[in-house]
Amino acid sequence: MRLNTLKLCIILYLGFLLTSLGLLMVAAEDTVIIYVYHINHPEEWKGKTFTMDGGTYWVGEIHIQYGGTPPSSGTHTRAYCIEYDVILYAGCSYTYTITDAEDTQAWRSIAYVLSWHDPPSTDEEAAAVQGAIWKILTGYDPSGYGNDLATEAQGKDVIRSTDTFEWLTPEKYVGPGEEVTLIAKITKQDGSGRSGVRVKFTTTAGVLHNDEGITDANGEVSVTLTAPSEMGTVVEVTAYTRGVWPKKYLRNGETQDLIGLGDKLELTSTTEIPIIAYIHVIPEMPFGTLVAVATFFFAYIVKSKLKA
Repeated sequence: MRLNTLKLCIILYLGFLLTSLGLLMVAAEDTVIIYVYHINHPEEWKGKTFTMDGGTYWVGEIHIQYGGTPPSSGTHTRAYCIEYDVILYAGCSYTYTITDAEDTQAWRSIAYVLSWHDPPSTDEEAAAVQGAIWKILTGYDPSGYGNDLATEAQGKDVIRSTDTFEWLTPEKYVGPGEEVTLIAKITKQDGSGRSGVRVKFTTTAGVLHNDEGITDANGEVSVTLTAPSEMGTVVEVTAYTRGVWPKKYLRNGETQDLIGLGDKLELTSTTEIPIIAYIHVIPEMPFGTLVAVATFFFAYIVKSKLKA
């Protein structure tokens, strides 16, 4: 996006109203008027600048509005540009067609970027997100900020609302300090595994050997835990993943296409799922796990009655 407005964008109020009414009559469900705010309005934007062909450009999130009468009324949301070589002028309104995003590897990579790096926490992260989108969808990031993130997103995917996320390993009983490996799986609606999905792990006790992983071709990802030394501990291991899927994007044949964020126009859908596995730390006994479990819980019951 061009940082400074090179030419004055004059929008007549009456013309805007007539255009809006015409769009409502023709195809209101498919088109929308988007107003592009000036930089750092209506709030501070996250991103950076870079130079290209002697000009200064913005790389990062942009803020847009749809509906109402810009810039005083309407619904505010954020967006990212799709093309790096098409100028989008601040303070102007554009007519966009709401277009379905295809379930291709490129859009799956975009979904990964949006899921794990948006909303950005820093200017550097915002610039990396925008640059990665340019790199993934056009093959080139002139700012250079997004190259590493685009590489990270290659071959990745995200969970969808119709997927199943579950632990394959049952509840475990382990001895103090023993290692246990837990396997989680993401399954598509058709029964196949969803590969390339990032999963994060946390625990309430013990030590995790890895705190995240990527699902394999079968949709599986594993985590290894060293149990704590304290007997009687119940450990909760949580696997968490999220997916921001870009269902639609904003297309304009004459100017910059946009990836809009938010569910008001059903442009994106977000899925967030945690699953928890419980591991009981029990004393080691020479007669096997079942005897150990029975002895442990019998001792626990006796101890509880004594307290009562």
